[in-house]
Amino acid sequence: MSTASSKSKLSSEIEKRFRLIYADLKVDADEFASIVAFFKSINPPPSAILWCRSTAFRIASEFVTLGADGDRDKSLRLLKCVNSIVHAIETTYLVPRNRTLKFSDDGSPFPGDAIEEHFRDCYADLDVDEEEREGLMEIFVDVAAFRIGSEFLTGEKEKDVAVFKCVNAVVHALEKTSMTPRPAKRETGPPENTIKTMNMRVPLSEAIQAIWDLDDNRLEAGKDYDIEVQRWTRVYDTTDQASRPLFRKVNDAILRERETFKTFIALLDNYESEVGVAERVDMHERKENWAFIASIMKTAPMQYCFRYCAAHCDKVSLSDPSGFTKLLYKLWFDLYNRSRAKDSSGFEHVFVGEVKNGEVTGFHNWIQFYLAEKKGEVDYKGYIQPRARGRQASTNMDDNVLTVKFNWNGAEKAVGTMFIGTSPEFEMALYTMCFLVGKEDTNVDLVTGTDEFILNIKCYRMRGNLLGTSFPECLEHHEK
Repeated sequence: MSTASSKSKLSSEIEKRFRLIYADLKVDADEFASIVAFFKSINPPPSAILWCRSTAFRIASEFVTLGADGDRDKSLRLLKCVNSIVHAIETTYLVPRNRTLKFSDDGSPFPGDAIEEHFRDCYADLDVDEEEREGLMEIFVDVAAFRIGSEFLTGEKEKDVAVFKCVNAVVHALEKTSMTPRPAKRETGPPENTIKTMNMRVPLSEAIQAIWDLDDNRLEAGKDYDIEVQRWTRVYDTTDQASRPLFRKVNDAILRERETFKTFIALLDNYESEVGVAERVDMHERKENWAFIASIMKTAPMQYCFRYCAAHCDKVSLSDPSGFTKLLYKLWFDLYNRSRAKDSSGFEHVFVGEVKNGEVTGFHNWIQFYLAEKKGEVDYKGYIQPRARGRQASTNMDDNVLTVKFNWNGAEKAVGTMFIGTSPEFEMALYTMCFLVGKEDTNVDLVTGTDEFILNIKCYRMRGNLLGTSFPECLEHHEK
């Protein structure tokens, strides 16, 4: 699963395996053991674990629709098969969190009958809304989720598919609460040992998926950070739709201790936010810029970026890695005139943000957003849904792409999209590849785990050879 093409092939293999399991509507002990062995053999990245479980439900729903109306027994046997697959996934890839869950603030245990009643409330209307998802985050009884879900099976196609979707939502909430991915065994060698075997002659959209899959420095929602999206808003809505901050918590130790995060954060206070005010870069700040570039070049996403750009851009040569780092410095840190003499740079605009005529421009980075919000400089106003027509996935706490509205030190950002939880090296690799290889618009179908985002990566130039801005636009959002 190191490239988008191999990932697609493996996805097909997993789906084929699930269909074989459902074909006879039963899973005995031997087949369960073979399912576990299969999952151990494919060893997907943590971002794909939730996709495996969601796919188990999705394909089971296909078999429900093939059944005759009134065949409740078939739906029940299908749900038992899904239960076996989910159990195999959790056994293979997940481990329990060290967490004691309580029913109330006084420490009394959460009784089983209250749990079951909560599940019945979730299933009663065949839909699990955001409020119910929040409630599910306080409990964790996987088997009961399936057993009580089976009570609502009727044999009617549409209703039984809705039950399967509800059980999937419940199990997702329970896994987020009570389990965490089993620690992966990472290669001890440098990332080049993996990257150099990858096919670089792929479209830019596949290369973007590849660096996503390579980003093992990315933070995990529900474990390393929590966000509270609250209510949706519109670009021209003057009402504040979010009474609380976007970020409820972030593991600050990660930001302090991981090298790429630490060196990235050191750069955020090096700039004047007002467009038109000249920037002055001293020797200390130059050293910080180079320290950041040196740290990200040790990572897999940036090593992939280097090799991919060398394969597609005549400005980059594999035989000259030093030349590539100098090009990075020029693209991101060389000053240019946005309004007047030397008042801006690509890095400042994209990652830090600027203010022009009382409005925020740029500012497309979640780390800067979190740190500014923590200091009281950012006031989150709500999220904005994709413009595409038709049914979209709901915006929730585990989305890795978010379009938001906010104020920064009193200046308004009416609409801006940013990745959530991603590492600095992923975003540097993404925007660098789009600048050197792509065009003004690069469309990509990004699968982040349980979500699929149809994105357009915008990339504008300054003076032809410097990066003016680059950011994602979320065109569509679907659940896998």
